[in-house]
Amino acid sequence: MLPTVNIFGFTVATYTILLIVGLSVGAALLFLLRSRRALPKSDTAYASMFAIIGGLIGAKILFLIVNLNDFLSSPDPLTYILYSGIVFYGGILGGALALFLYCRKYGLSFMAFFDAAAPGVCFGQAIGRVGCFCAGCCYGIEADTPISVRYPAGGPAPAGVPILPTQLMEAAFLLLLGTALIIAVIKIKRTGIVACAYMLGYGIWRFVIEFFRSDPRGAFLGLSTSQLISIGIVFLGIAAAVWSVRGAKSKAASASEQPFPQ
Repeated sequence: MLPTVNIFGFTVATYTILLIVGLSVGAALLFLLRSRRALPKSDTAYASMFAIIGGLIGAKILFLIVNLNDFLSSPDPLTYILYSGIVFYGGILGGALALFLYCRKYGLSFMAFFDAAAPGVCFGQAIGRVGCFCAGCCYGIEADTPISVRYPAGGPAPAGVPILPTQLMEAAFLLLLGTALIIAVIKIKRTGIVACAYMLGYGIWRFVIEFFRSDPRGAFLGLSTSQLISIGIVFLGIAAAVWSVRGAKSKAASASEQPFPQ
C-alpha cells in the first residue's frame, strides 16, 4: 500500500496523482483516435473538458448516494464532500451525460465521440484502479491464492490477511479491453459498434468482479450498487447494438431502392 507520496516536500495522495494521469491518458487517446471518427479538433477538446468535469461530478454524487448515511451523519458535510472518495461508475455516467449534452447542443454524433473515447476510458480506468490498490480501497475477498496480497494496518483494507487484489485484476482486464477497442476503432468503420462493445464488455466484467470484492459499496436485493448499474449498462449496450445494426440495414435498403442514373 502506498497511500501518499512526497513531492518537493508536499504529501500528495497517490490516488489523486494516478487519477490525474488516468484522465490525461484518456484524453490523449481520444485525440489520437478522433480522426477515425472524423471528429473536429476543437470540439474534441471542448467535449473532453465537459466529459471530465461531468465525470468528476458524477463520481462524487454517486459516492454520496452510496454512502448517504455517513454523509448525513457527518458533523462537517462540506469537508466530507471534499475529502471523501468517488465511484467509478458515477464518473462514467456523469461523463457520458455531459458528452451527450454537448453533442446534442452542437449537433455532433454522440456515438462517434463514444467510439473514439472508449479506449481512453479503459486505460484511464486502469490507471485509476492502480490508484485504488495503492490507497487500499476497493479490495477483494479474503482468499489465499498465488496473487493474493496482504495490506498493512492503518488503511481501509483488512490488515495482515490474504485478499484478492481486485483493483489490479480489473486494471489488467481494462488494459486488454482498451487495446482491443483501439484495434476496433481502427478496423471497424460503423459508428457505435465500439461503444457497444465497451458497454457490454465492461458491464459484464464489472458485474462478475463485484462478487469477489469485500469493501462496503452499497447493496440492494442482494446485489451491489455497481452490479445493478452493470445490468442497466449491458441492456443499454444490447439496445444500442440492435439500433446500430437496424440503422445500417435501413440505410442499405434505402440505397438499394434508389433508381439507377439515366
